[in-house]
Amino acid sequence: MKTALLWGMGVIVVAVIAVFALLPGDRLAPPSAFPELFGPYLGQPEPGDMPRLFAPCLLGEALHAPPIFSADGDSVYWCRMDSEGTDEILWMRREDDVWQPPEIVPFSSRLAGSDSPFLSSDGERLYFTSFRPTSLGRLFANRETLWVSDRTATRWGAARSLRFDGPPPSVHWAFSITSNGTLYFGFERDIYVAELDSEVYNAPRSIGPPISTVGREGMPYVAPDGSYMLFASDGHAGHLGNMDLYLSIRQPDGAWGEPIHLPPPVNSVHQDIYPSMSPDGRYLFFLSTRGGEHSAYWVDASVVTDLLP
Repeated sequence: MKTALLWGMGVIVVAVIAVFALLPGDRLAPPSAFPELFGPYLGQPEPGDMPRLFAPCLLGEALHAPPIFSADGDSVYWCRMDSEGTDEILWMRREDDVWQPPEIVPFSSRLAGSDSPFLSSDGERLYFTSFRPTSLGRLFANRETLWVSDRTATRWGAARSLRFDGPPPSVHWAFSITSNGTLYFGFERDIYVAELDSEVYNAPRSIGPPISTVGREGMPYVAPDGSYMLFASDGHAGHLGNMDLYLSIRQPDGAWGEPIHLPPPVNSVHQDIYPSMSPDGRYLFFLSTRGGEHSAYWVDASVVTDLLP
């Protein structure tokens, strides 16, 4: 009886893993439909200080993450929601200056989704959020948590959940990890921070004032050296739309400075969220509904850097 029960549980576990490993590649356009793209940033015309759509015919609309480029500029990752309501991370790579057709990341899951890609500063780790269970005991928990895949010689490896001192926190949408491993993420109207200690994260804590308000704060991007933070909020002064982008600068005593509202035309009367700086520090990417659906925009990074000390 016990053997049969263990065998049955093993079958269930294998079946679940198999479902999570399914690749939804049939939902991509065939390579023959892909245009020829050359040069950095998919060959797109550079923006000035006026935000412009980034590769709309390629990335599309209903995005859940703006494009995230690797430090060498030879790969890019973004996230879209398909017609079935599942988030999936796509990526492209540049070979001999030619961008190859997009692929779905190998650790993608039809059932649990893969969202909000974030590359480590050395490009060796790809972090993301997913509803896949972190353990057999949490098979039906239905919580969005943090996962990571390590780069191998030929591709991205199998995904594993981040380790926490206690139950893994729920994480929704954008998050950020600094060069020393400190994690910043948004959940339930606030931004949280957790420090890394020997590959295990400490219990997250609220980032607190002056960033936290009675409104909504989330989707933080923190500079690799931790010197400044960009985030979305509707709780601070000056916001124009559903949510706006703000900048907070780390003070000499280590505290976060009073948030600075990024002025128009970066912010608009629509929803402006999910800020991310390009690795070379030249551009700010973000999502906005100013054209209807959530689409990717980019603008010269001076809209941020001119506000820094």
